[in-house]
Amino acid sequence: MGSDDEAHLFFNLYSQRMYIIISLMSGMCVLAYMRGSLGMSMTCMVNSTAVALEHASSAHKHEPLQRGREILNEYTIKCNALRRGFTNKFSNSKALNDYGGDIIWSQHKQNLLLSSMSLGSIITMLPAGYLADRYSPVTLIKVATLTFSLMNLLFPTLAMYFNFWSVWAARFVSGLGEGFISPSIFSLISRWVPNHEKSQAIALFTIGSQIAGVLFPPVTALFCASVFRWAGNFYSTSILMFVWLTIFHFVGVDSPSKSKVISTSEREYLEQHIHSHNKKLHGKRPSIPFKQIFTSRAVLSALYCHFTFGLYIAMVSLFMPIFFKEVLFLNMKENGFYSSIPPFFQIFAKITWAIFIDRLKRKKILTHTRGCRISHAIGSMSCGTFFILIGYFSDCSNPMLTILFMTIMAIGTGTSSSGAITALVSLAPIYTGFLTSISTAILISGTMALPLLVSVIRVHGTVEEWRTVFYIVGALTFSSTIVFTLFGEAEIQEWAQGASPKLPSTIEQAEILPIEAKNLILNEEKGKEEEQQA
Repeated sequence: MGSDDEAHLFFNLYSQRMYIIISLMSGMCVLAYMRGSLGMSMTCMVNSTAVALEHASSAHKHEPLQRGREILNEYTIKCNALRRGFTNKFSNSKALNDYGGDIIWSQHKQNLLLSSMSLGSIITMLPAGYLADRYSPVTLIKVATLTFSLMNLLFPTLAMYFNFWSVWAARFVSGLGEGFISPSIFSLISRWVPNHEKSQAIALFTIGSQIAGVLFPPVTALFCASVFRWAGNFYSTSILMFVWLTIFHFVGVDSPSKSKVISTSEREYLEQHIHSHNKKLHGKRPSIPFKQIFTSRAVLSALYCHFTFGLYIAMVSLFMPIFFKEVLFLNMKENGFYSSIPPFFQIFAKITWAIFIDRLKRKKILTHTRGCRISHAIGSMSCGTFFILIGYFSDCSNPMLTILFMTIMAIGTGTSSSGAITALVSLAPIYTGFLTSISTAILISGTMALPLLVSVIRVHGTVEEWRTVFYIVGALTFSSTIVFTLFGEAEIQEWAQGASPKLPSTIEQAEILPIEAKNLILNEEKGKEEEQQA
C-alpha cells in the first residue's frame, strides 16, 4: 500500500467520501424500515383468527362456522401447551397466536401486498440505471424517496377507510419510486469511491439495512402494542424520511468536482483513482455494449447471486416475523426483540470483514476477484446451511435454537456485501448505473418470487409447510457459491476499458479529466515546444 493510499484512507475524519456514504447509509436505514415495516406490521394488522375461520368456512360452505375449529392440528395444540396463545371464541381451545389485528386480508391478498412494491420497482429499474449514469443521481434519489414517503404516509388511511386494492396501488407506486434509488446510489458511489475501497464503502452503506433490522422490529412491536397501533409505524417512518431528505438536500453532491467542502488533496487523489463518470468532452457517452454485458460470465454469475440474495432478503425481512408468530409462537414483544438480534451482530461482521478484505487487496495479497469470491462463498454457504438447519430443527419447543441459527447465519452473510455485490459495481464503472439497475431488478425478482413460492406452499402456516420453504431457499442460496466461485470476477472488463474517452487536444479541455490525463497532455505539449526550439 503506497504512502498516497495511507494518506487518504477511506475511514478517516477528513474523508469527504466517507461522509457521503454515511449520509447514504442513514437514508438506507430509514428506507429499509419503510420497506420492511409491512412484514412486521402485518402480524398485528391482520386478524389471523378471522382469516383462518374465513378460509375454513369458505372451504366448507355447507357446514357450520364452528368448522373453523378444524384448523387446529396436533402441532398447534402442542404449542398452545408450551406458549401463550389467544382464545378462539368458537371453542375453549387456543387456536392461533393472534396479535389482535382488525383487518381481514386473506393469505393470497397478504402475499399480493408483500410483492406489490417489488413489481413497481422492476418497472422503473432499467430506465433508472440509464438516467443515473447520465444525469444527477442525487436529484433522482431525492425525487424517488419523496414519492416513497408520501405513499407510505397514505398507507394507514387507505388500509382503514378504503379497499384492499387502493392499498396495493399505494405500495405499487412506492415501488416505482424505490426502483430509482439503488441504481442512483450505486452510480453515486462509483463517482466517489475507487475500486480498491468499494468493499468498505458498500459495507458501510448497506449497514443501514442492519441498523434498521436492529432498531425497528422492537419499535414496530411497541407501536403495535401502543395507542397508535400499527399505523404508528408508517407515520413515524415517513416523518424520519422527510427529515433525512431535508439533510441530504444540503449534503448530497454528485461528484468530488462539485463538492465545496472536499480538500484539494482528496479531490486529486480521487481523480487519479476513479476511472469513469467524468463528463465526456465531446458530448456523447459511449453506447451501452448490451451483447458483451449479457454474454459476460462475470456479469451473469453476479446476477444469479443477486437473485438468491433477493430470496434471502425477502425471507428475513418479510417472512421471518410471520414464521416467529406461526411456528415459534412468539408473542409480539418477543417477535420484535428476537428479530433484532441477528442484524446487530451482522453490523460488526460486515464492517470488520470489509476492512480486512480491502486491506488484503491493497497489499496485493488477494486480487479483487479472489477477495470477492471468498467473501461471497462464506456468505452464501452460511446462508444456505443455516436456512436448511432452521427448517429441520425449528419448532415452538426450541425457539432459542432458531434465534441462534439466525444469528450465526447473519454473521456469515455479513461478508456478502464484499462479494458479488462489490464485484458487479467493479466490472464496468462507466456503466455502473445500468448494471446496478439490472442487478437490482434481478434481486427484486427474487423478493417477488418468494411470496409466490410461499403462497403455493404455505396454506395453514404449519411447520411442515415452512420447512419446505426453508429447504428450497437454502438450496438455491447454496448453489450460488458454486456459480460465483467458477465464473465470478471483479476486475474491470475489457469491453468496459474500451469505453474511455479520447484525449482532448488541449489542457484547457482536459480540465475535467483525471490527473494522469492532464499530465500526458502537458508532456505532449512540452515535447512539441522542444521540437520547435530545436
